Amino acid sequence: MVEPTYAKLLVPLFGYAILAPLGGVLAAPSRWAQGALFFGIIFLQCIKASTLGVMFHSIEWYRGHTKGFEFTLVDMLCISLIVASFLSRPKSFKFLPPGLVFYLLFVAVAGMTIRNAYEPLYTLMAIVNFAKASLVYVAAFNFIRSRDDLRVLFHAMAAALMVECVFVLKQKYLGGAFQPTGLFDHQNSMCMWAYFYCIPLFAVSLSRETKPFDAAVYLFGVACGSLAVVSALSRGALAALVSGLVAVLFLAFLFGGITRRKVAIVALGCVFGSVVLYRASDSIIERFQASGDVGNPEGDFRVLLNRVSKQMLEDTGTGVGWNNFNVANSRPYKRYSYFYEEFYGGQGHSRDPRYYTRNANTESLYWMYLAETGYRGFFALILFMGITLWWVARSFWQRGERRDSLAGFFLLGLMVTLLELYTHSMIERVLTQTNNLACWLAFLGIAAHFEQARRERIRPRRYERYHLYWRLFREYFLKDGRRGLPARFRI
Repeated sequence: MVEPTYAKLLVPLFGYAILAPLGGVLAAPSRWAQGALFFGIIFLQCIKASTLGVMFHSIEWYRGHTKGFEFTLVDMLCISLIVASFLSRPKSFKFLPPGLVFYLLFVAVAGMTIRNAYEPLYTLMAIVNFAKASLVYVAAFNFIRSRDDLRVLFHAMAAALMVECVFVLKQKYLGGAFQPTGLFDHQNSMCMWAYFYCIPLFAVSLSRETKPFDAAVYLFGVACGSLAVVSALSRGALAALVSGLVAVLFLAFLFGGITRRKVAIVALGCVFGSVVLYRASDSIIERFQASGDVGNPEGDFRVLLNRVSKQMLEDTGTGVGWNNFNVANSRPYKRYSYFYEEFYGGQGHSRDPRYYTRNANTESLYWMYLAETGYRGFFALILFMGITLWWVARSFWQRGERRDSLAGFFLLGLMVTLLELYTHSMIERVLTQTNNLACWLAFLGIAAHFEQARRERIRPRRYERYHLYWRLFREYFLKDGRRGLPARFRI
């Protein structure tokens, strides 16, 4: 008889292998059905992934970033959309879009640390979940074709922000939660996801090409997302959201000029922001005063966590193993648990090893990857981040006079969002959370669509250049092809 844990695995396998491909076959003839699948992929990111899925080998008690083999409804929707896109456009479909090879390189390099991991199974969990996330990248890249497809994306983002805001406000004002988490398991994850949607959506609402009704929907979504962030009192996300919206507004004026819509949005934004901040000022002040993790560097817990990461890197060079930080830093292993014991012992707490079996993970995404995957995994991640960010910036800039367009301002908002995200990741590691990882890869998959379009535009000129080089080579080096060749090579 199959054990319950393995019986649970049969459900997602049936969904991945049969139901999802069948859904793709049914959706292939209909562009509307494909849009519905993509809408679902983007909208469902407002719900913690495991809520709509199955966790195999679940270790919810673990404090690392991957707590089991996760199989979700979003994965199935991605498979359905990939199958539908392939069947509807087999000649233009790409299984390996631009940039995906760099992401898979990161997964491969990080996965190689399984050889020296404390718990190889935990590393295997990260390999499977992060590799599986590439389905979102492929699905988003192959779906986007036109301006209408982008509108599907934006309406899904706005709807998700509205739904999330309802649950956040319910938890805060009906449930009495000081820091509501919405449909996520932690307020920081929810807030990073919220501003990841808000900033590009705000940029699109400022475009001349956006219809008034669409702009109103997008702005309402941005207002809902902003309200959720303020209500959750996540300091880093709040700073990233405000600075991101201001940066987008400034760049929109710079590249799109002054319009009545932008002036009206600024006026409404000032009124809305003033009211919200006034109402939430007491909670915000209390949150900043109550936080004890920032202040004197010697007593700053984040600094301690980075010291632990640095020591792991110096000791190994290749890292302690992907998703193994919270194994290596805790008892029964004394080497890194000693840092925590000294820190808390110096504050008057017990040094009994029994209290240090589940020590905290580092807050910095970059220090975490340096500690877990070493220099190779870290630089592979930075390579993927850098290349895709460059593609977004170049795609926006090369639009020239059409920068103030639906696609142009989306790229503008995405560029600002990525800069905010990568800066924020210095103090938060929630990009490893399934929903945030999926949103990040979905946006980068869309950015890869614009990069592919750029390559197709320059391909004819590139071929013309190659033909010119070959003609000059024949004329000046080969002497018109045959006369300059030795007799034994002549035909």
